Amino acid sequence: MMMNFLAIALSFLLVQDSLPATLQSWWTTLTGQVNNTTNVWQGYIEGEFIWLSPTIAGQLAVVNVKKGEIVKAGTPLFTLVAEPDNLALQEAEQKLQAAQARLADAQKGLRPEELTEIKARIAQTEADLSLAQTELNRTEKLLQKQAIQQETVDINRATLQRQRARLNELQAQLNIAQLGSRNDAIRALQAEVKTVQAVVAQAHWRVAQKQMTAPIAGQITEVFHYAGEWVAMGSPVVALLPSTQIKLRFFVSETGLGELQLGQSVNFQCDGCNNSLTATISHIATEAEYTPPIIYSQETRVKLVYMIEARPSVELATQLHVGQPVSVWRLEK
Repeated sequence: MMMNFLAIALSFLLVQDSLPATLQSWWTTLTGQVNNTTNVWQGYIEGEFIWLSPTIAGQLAVVNVKKGEIVKAGTPLFTLVAEPDNLALQEAEQKLQAAQARLADAQKGLRPEELTEIKARIAQTEADLSLAQTELNRTEKLLQKQAIQQETVDINRATLQRQRARLNELQAQLNIAQLGSRNDAIRALQAEVKTVQAVVAQAHWRVAQKQMTAPIAGQITEVFHYAGEWVAMGSPVVALLPSTQIKLRFFVSETGLGELQLGQSVNFQCDGCNNSLTATISHIATEAEYTPPIIYSQETRVKLVYMIEARPSVELATQLHVGQPVSVWRLEK
C-alpha cells in the first residue's frame, strides 16, 4: 500500500515538474525508463473510430464480423436485404434494352422486307414505263400513216407520263426509307435512352449500398445491430478502429511545452509493453487546459497543461489498446 501511494505521489510530481533531478533519475531507473530524461508526462492511448452505417435505410440480412475481429480492407461487414431494389434494377435494365432497340430501329430505317417490297414496285413500274413508251412510239407511227386518231396517241402519251411520275414517287420512298426516321424523332429517342440509363445507374447504386465493406484495415471494436434488425440511414452498424488512427494523448505543463514540436519523436512506456517505444508528435494544442479551477497568476502558471498527440508506427499501434495509460518522455540530445 505504501509503495503504491509513493508511486502515485512521484508520478504527480513528475507531471508538475516538481521532483528534484536526483529523484527523477531514481524514478526512471526504477520504472525501467532511461536515466537521461528531462520530463515524464502521463497520458493514455486514444483511437479515432470509423462509424460505418448504411446510406439508405433497410433491414439487416447478415452481419459478417464480430466484436474484436481484425479485418482487411474490402472485407464484407454487413448486408441489407436487397429486395425490392434488385427487382427495380431488373425492370430498369429491361426498359433500357427496349429504348435502345427503338433507337436502333429508327436509325436504320425500314425493315429489309419493307425495302424489298418498295424495290419490287419500282421494278414493276419501270416495266410498265417501258411498255408505255413502246406503245406511244407505235401509235405515233400509225398516226403519221393516218391509221388511227390523234386521241389514241394522246392517251398513250398521258399513260407514259403517269408511269414516269409513279417511278419517281417510288424512288423517293426508297430513299426516305433508307434514311431512317426524322432527326427530331431520333433525338427524342436518344434522350429517352439517356434518361433510362440514369435510372439504371441509380438502381445499381442502391443495390451496391446494400453491402458495406471495410474501407481500411483495422479492428472491429463494436457491433451495434444484428441480422433482422431495421437500420435507419446513417445509423452505425459497426465501429472500426484502423491501426493508422491510434495515437498517444498526453499532457505537458507550460514549462515543458517549449521542449516539443511537431514531427519530433518521443519515447513512451506502458504496462506490459517493451521499453523505448517511440511515437511522432502530430498535434500540439493551441489552448491551455487547467488542472483544478484556479485564478490565473504568475504563481499558478505551473497548473497550465497542454494536450499533445503523437502517433506510433502502424506495426506498433496494433499492440496498443485504447484507454491504456502511458508515460511519455523526450530523450536528451
